[in-house]
Amino acid sequence: MRKKIIAVLIAIIFFGTGFLSVSAVEINLTKKINFYNLNERLVPIPGDMKGDQLQFDTGIESPREIYIPNVEPICVDDIIVSIIEKLDEELILEYLENLTFFGPRVTDTDACEKSGEYIYNEFRDMGLDTRFQYWDNDNDLHGYNIEATINGYDSSNNEVYIICAHYDSVKGSPGADDDGSGVAAVMAAAKLMSNYICKNTVKFVAFSGEEQGLVGSFYYVDEALNNNTNIAGGLNVDMI
Repeated sequence: MRKKIIAVLIAIIFFGTGFLSVSAVEINLTKKINFYNLNERLVPIPGDMKGDQLQFDTGIESPREIYIPNVEPICVDDIIVSIIEKLDEELILEYLENLTFFGPRVTDTDACEKSGEYIYNEFRDMGLDTRFQYWDNDNDLHGYNIEATINGYDSSNNEVYIICAHYDSVKGSPGADDDGSGVAAVMAAAKLMSNYICKNTVKFVAFSGEEQGLVGSFYYVDEALNNNTNIAGGLNVDMI
């Protein structure tokens, strides 16, 4: 199951960055559904989830009908298949065990910083352009994001694609699932893609400060905004 999850992630990234060869696609406008315009909030307020039903406190306009295409499966390039075939459970398990070895990785603790150094060194060993991004939340909390980059070959296209996860955890937990599993996926994708180049730039990012309110990722996005970074797509991998 884990292998399938990582395979899907890698395929999605290459699809967005120009590495897929798509066969002819037949589109049949046959599936019909009712579409409602849900004003404002689409996510239920915490506490409003009851059983399998999501309760939305929102106005609903009159329904209108739209058509959803039935799309035939696409054929991926042989390169994609060969990359996915290199994925094995040992690779994912190695990253996950090494991350949980540090114990609870609470932001602004020694364990969190050491795990960040581990991720940084692994990215560097893959030959990726790697950096720490230091962030400081009004001197109350500080930490590091780790970013590794595969630069695209198309210099005329500035679109950037990101696959990311957070490497910090809550107190009392080694964070194997939340979110060591996601970080392992990011690192595995980076490892498998490190010997290839895409049309567009791909960045692999590990955030800290997530459990304190998405702090690390906030500073990362804020920097990207100030630098006019054209983020065309992102995959945030959390608890897989």
